[in-house]
Amino acid sequence: MMEYISYPALLSAIRRCRVIMAGAEKYPAQLMERLREGEGQKARLFNTYGPTEITVSSNAKELTKADRVTIGGPLLGVVETVMDPDGNELPTGIVGELWIGGRGVARGYVNLPEQTEERFVVHKGIRMYRSGDLARWTRDGEIELLGRNDKQIKLRGLRIELGEVEAVLLAIPGIKFAAVLVREVQGSERLCAYYTADQPMAPGHLQEEMSKHLSPYMVPSAWLQIPAFPQTSTGKIDYKKLPDPDPLRLQTYTAPATATEEKLAALFARVLDLDPDEVGAEDSFFDIGGSSLSVTRVVIALKEGGLETADGQAISFADVFANPTPRALASLLAGDDARETVSESADDYDYREIDGALADNSLEAFRQGTPRQLGHVLLTGATGFLGIHVLRELIHDPGTGKIYCLLRRGRQKQLDQRLKQHLFYYFEDSYAQLFGDRLIPNEGDISQPESLVPLKDVGLNTVINCAANVTHFAKDDSIFEINTAGVDNLIDFSLETGARLIQISTASVAGFSVDGKPPAGERFTEQRLYLGQNMENQYVYSKFLTERNLLAASVSRGLDTKIMRVGNLMARHSDGEFLMNAAANSFLGRLRAYSVVGSFPYSAYLSPAGMAPIDSTAEAVVLLAKTPAPCRVFSPFNDHSIFLGDIVSIMREEGILIDLVEDGAYEKALETSMKDTGRAEYLTSLVAYQGMAKGKTLAPV
Repeated sequence: MMEYISYPALLSAIRRCRVIMAGAEKYPAQLMERLREGEGQKARLFNTYGPTEITVSSNAKELTKADRVTIGGPLLGVVETVMDPDGNELPTGIVGELWIGGRGVARGYVNLPEQTEERFVVHKGIRMYRSGDLARWTRDGEIELLGRNDKQIKLRGLRIELGEVEAVLLAIPGIKFAAVLVREVQGSERLCAYYTADQPMAPGHLQEEMSKHLSPYMVPSAWLQIPAFPQTSTGKIDYKKLPDPDPLRLQTYTAPATATEEKLAALFARVLDLDPDEVGAEDSFFDIGGSSLSVTRVVIALKEGGLETADGQAISFADVFANPTPRALASLLAGDDARETVSESADDYDYREIDGALADNSLEAFRQGTPRQLGHVLLTGATGFLGIHVLRELIHDPGTGKIYCLLRRGRQKQLDQRLKQHLFYYFEDSYAQLFGDRLIPNEGDISQPESLVPLKDVGLNTVINCAANVTHFAKDDSIFEINTAGVDNLIDFSLETGARLIQISTASVAGFSVDGKPPAGERFTEQRLYLGQNMENQYVYSKFLTERNLLAASVSRGLDTKIMRVGNLMARHSDGEFLMNAAANSFLGRLRAYSVVGSFPYSAYLSPAGMAPIDSTAEAVVLLAKTPAPCRVFSPFNDHSIFLGDIVSIMREEGILIDLVEDGAYEKALETSMKDTGRAEYLTSLVAYQGMAKGKTLAPV
């Protein structure tokens, strides 16, 4: 329907409708918005759902005034549950397959006993149909459909939900309809996008827009704009009749000039399942389909091939990000380019004024100073894990006035919709009564200073910045654009408005001591910024640079600022509620990686593992933001750590197979896992720092 809604004949019919019901395929949010905005605005909108196998209908939901698209709850006489692949029921918010039971469930497929046995099952004494649709329960007891489980595919070892990719493409202005699928193009499988639009739209532009919302491996690399989608006799898309798309090349092909460049180009092609002739010397690994997950396979392939630097150093995870083309990597291997750590340039700065200012960051200054209320607050990153909990603290803080939330619109039409959804998810209260009066969403992004202009005259007293790019490595400057340049914009904004600026940083800026620099055992405190510590990834270094810029502005420009070095943010202390997308948590990713490898080294047993409950951290941030002006740096995290090995021991007690082994056996098990494409994608959190200590002596600061 999205494709045909602009046709004059359909528009004429829609204008006369009182009720518009849709079904058969997933109901796009863009369709709901288009019908409510324009041609169908006088009609009541309904989304209906029900596979033929359950005798037509199982759900219906009126969308006329709905915040999001769901299929509602099960109709009378229908039983539904969301299940994992092993047939276990899943709780609210977790995606699984929708099973449907009730009187309408069919007996099976005629003369197809195997299919019948697979799709029709008995659960808790109820005959149910396995729909093959991915879904999840909402907190208000409705079902949200996310697509078909046969549209969840694996490409080059990476899982991709095609419906999610399609949704991002459909959200780009001008796109009328889109479909994404895997096709073989020029001898290799690619993620292909087909689309219709109001006017010609360049694939390069679409790829750039999608890259803002998706991981690189989820962005299509082959494209085709078509006049209309072929249809089956039942009105659905006929995917078989779609023509082959054109692969998108963003870089002019440059042939490898040396044997090493040829080896590296062939290695990239092998990892990404491309034709070797497709990869040129100047092609970035990430522009031709690579991702942070597939970098893992590059690192192990280089090691297996004996490709090391002239001084015998293995190519690291960070090296591939810093040198993403065959030519750049070949130059690094040959020793033509010096290898630098991301934080090496930190030495080239005079820290004496900052050190002097931090000397006043003392308990005495706290005792002698006067606490200050927050007043009217601008909060950024409000939909993040920490940001949403800080928001709730501010809502209940008697010293906080109006709360302005700087939000990116995302896929929702209503700016406040995403914020309400996150509030309801974490606290079962959307605080809808506060919106427009005390809680005021504003569209913007800290990397875009012009979006801050409308907030200059609202009387802000405090800015709390929870916005961040938490990716540890990136192929470009995207981490620094948000974490450093974005905060520079907030510094200028706060100085102009006279607001206090509270910055969320990380305890990881303490870094490591490498070969005695700084001396092992030297303490990193709230009165220090740089001791010569090594910071191995772009995320931590971006946070360090931000702290430096804030403190420098405090000294030279009079900025009223406070820095909060938070720890390992974990589940709430009050009820155990955790991150909405727990799979994205780096610490849990590391624990999961040990279970995939099946081994854990004795040498890491006594490594400290800090746990900072998210609710306690948010409470501390808001309280510390009120401290006297000279108090500039804080560490609001739990200082009682436990041993990483103890966590692994608990995992073992719970039945997770992890052997405690010597370092050699662990390294061997890790390398074996890295060669398995099905397991390698889960090992990024380990591989990213593997080899960091080669030839060095490391110690925590």
